[in-house]
Amino acid sequence: MQRATSQNSPLFLSLNCKLSRPKLSSSSAQLTNALTTLCYTSYPTFLSIHATISTLTSSLSSLSSSLDALISSLPALENSARSFAEDTREIQKERRKAAFVLEHHDKLYDVLSLPLLLDSCVRNHSYTDVLLANHSNSLSQRFPSNPLVQSVKAECDARVQAMLGQLLRMLIEQAKLPGLFRAAGFLRKMDVLTEPELALAFLTGRGTYLESLFKTVEIEKKAI
Repeated sequence: MQRATSQNSPLFLSLNCKLSRPKLSSSSAQLTNALTTLCYTSYPTFLSIHATISTLTSSLSSLSSSLDALISSLPALENSARSFAEDTREIQKERRKAAFVLEHHDKLYDVLSLPLLLDSCVRNHSYTDVLLANHSNSLSQRFPSNPLVQSVKAECDARVQAMLGQLLRMLIEQAKLPGLFRAAGFLRKMDVLTEPELALAFLTGRGTYLESLFKTVEIEKKAI
């Protein structure tokens, strides 16, 4: 108890402060020297950090302004995107159609060239090929509202009518019996005449041929 009282006495505290003051002065001097040395050796770093902080602050401010401008322009951009989508909708539709046509080019070419094929067959009297190649009726039934298919069918029908005319003319011309039966067989396969109509056409054709033959004979007799 007496020792604690003596340590708290003014005399003891004054003595203690006098003993500690040189140590504090020495530490302060060391810290000052260390700080001075640090500032001298690292001042380029401090300047660089200061410049970087200034640049970063300016950049952040500019970025904030740019973000505000970007956010304010988003509604206009959205409207422009919607307008662009509306404007290009028809173009996209036409492009899909063109891609579909390109994908099925070979099939479309076969359909479009069908009238030319039938015309060549009719001219060469290849009637079997005409009957085999002509599938315009099935296409017309499958695509009744397609104008292109209907146009192809109309052209094919015209070629079939030309074939019908050729076969009917064969019945009134000079021909051997197998050829006449062949013509009648094709007429039957074309399914454009009923059996009574086909028989009538055959008999009428042969009768017309006989009449022309008799007239020729009469003319030759008169010439003699």
